Amino acid sequence: MRRFLLLMMVLLFSTAIFAEEGWELVDGILAKVDDKVITLSEVRAERAILRWGGEEDALATGEVVRELVKRALIVSEASKLRLTATEDEVRGELAVLAGAGGPPSLFWKKMADIGFTRVEVEERARAVTLVARYLAFRKETTYVSESDVRKYYSDKADELGEKSLAEARDEVRERLAEEKYSVELKEWVEEQVQRGRVRIMSLPGLND
Repeated sequence: MRRFLLLMMVLLFSTAIFAEEGWELVDGILAKVDDKVITLSEVRAERAILRWGGEEDALATGEVVRELVKRALIVSEASKLRLTATEDEVRGELAVLAGAGGPPSLFWKKMADIGFTRVEVEERARAVTLVARYLAFRKETTYVSESDVRKYYSDKADELGEKSLAEARDEVRERLAEEKYSVELKEWVEEQVQRGRVRIMSLPGLND
């Protein structure tokens, strides 16, 4: 802990000098989740990956930091439950990612250009796969009562077409489970922040 606090003091002092002199901050710690740090270089790599996949609206630094924080929290919880991502799943995620915005060779070149190694890209793919597995697990275990299903069916009958309640029950239950768990997940992340598991730093010049 002392070493981390000392590192933060040095980082913040150095950042203040860099900002005053007009220098560009090459790297720094933007957030900390338990013992994992999220750096500026990770955020830049994540933004490049999102841009490669066509997600042009998800590039603000603060938004990306929050997503990386949430990912780190979920990976930690998945590990506690001993959930794992298989090598086949990781390779599949890598294949989809690398081919999302053009030739895979161009993707790997872009990653190399920003200093994001293949190992780091693979670690990201493993984390993304693990998050998906964890969210699927939690959604499956989210309780939805029969009364909620019937109420949703009654309120949203037009959206369900001509389906009877029996025909629409599974679809309605899945929709409600996803809605319910999305709220629970947001509340859970906020709770982890309040418990002190998450520290988000404020560094000058990083508001883009």
